[in-house]
Amino acid sequence: MKMNEYQITYVAYDLMNKKPLNGEAVKTILEVATEQHPNASIVYSRWGDYYLKINDKPNAITSYQKAIALDPTDQQSKEILDSLTK
Repeated sequence: MKMNEYQITYVAYDLMNKKPLNGEAVKTILEVATEQHPNASIVYSRWGDYYLKINDKPNAITSYQKAIALDPTDQQSKEILDSLTK
């Protein structure tokens, strides 16, 4: 499965918002996204979303920090990170 970073993270995001959550499928897609696009901010932002969804705040914070490090203009990740660290 070779997609650009936006296509593959959209698939993960779509799966994340279906009920019931298939966490293993989301995680697998995000792992592929990370392998294919290791320097894409959106991939780490989606990891953050995934970790929030499963209530893993420490890993969510780390993921959003990585997203911002890769793209300092990522306002959405900054806002979420701010809300998690207050």
